[in-house]
Amino acid sequence: VRGASIRLLEENSEQLKIVAAHGLSRIYLNKGPVELSNSVLDQEALSGQPVIICDPAHDPRVQYPEEITAEGIQSILVVPIISTHRSLGVLRVYSDAAHCFNAENADFLTAIAQQGATAIENAMAHEQLAAADEERATFVRTVTHELRAPVTGAQSLTRVLLRGMAGELSAQQQDIIA
Repeated sequence: VRGASIRLLEENSEQLKIVAAHGLSRIYLNKGPVELSNSVLDQEALSGQPVIICDPAHDPRVQYPEEITAEGIQSILVVPIISTHRSLGVLRVYSDAAHCFNAENADFLTAIAQQGATAIENAMAHEQLAAADEERATFVRTVTHELRAPVTGAQSLTRVLLRGMAGELSAQQQDIIA
């Protein structure tokens, strides 16, 4: 294998975003967005089946054949990354040798993708917890700030009353205020 990439579905989007890659040029990685509607290759993989492309430069399922040719890619294997709840994205491996991948390779990569799905789900859950914790902290700061002004005002008025600045208080009034 010459290179690999992990592409995840963007939330509320029909795009696959590269979140990790190895062995691929910056030019190839920046070739453009992978629109699911234009990538039959990824649609097939996301349906749950590994996809082996033996001649990507001439395969109609490939979205960017010119860029693949320029990168020197001769074979592609794509497997789905599926969590317990949904499809998360795809794991792609690339080779500069033609007809490089077979069903045994697809099974092996599928097992790796299944393990990766668990790690990705855990990372996403961690991000959601961190975001929820930040929202909670912001809420607490806001509530604290909003309550501070009325409490400070009430404390100030209470001090004025206890010091007798608004007139004498009866013993019962002083007992209630204190």
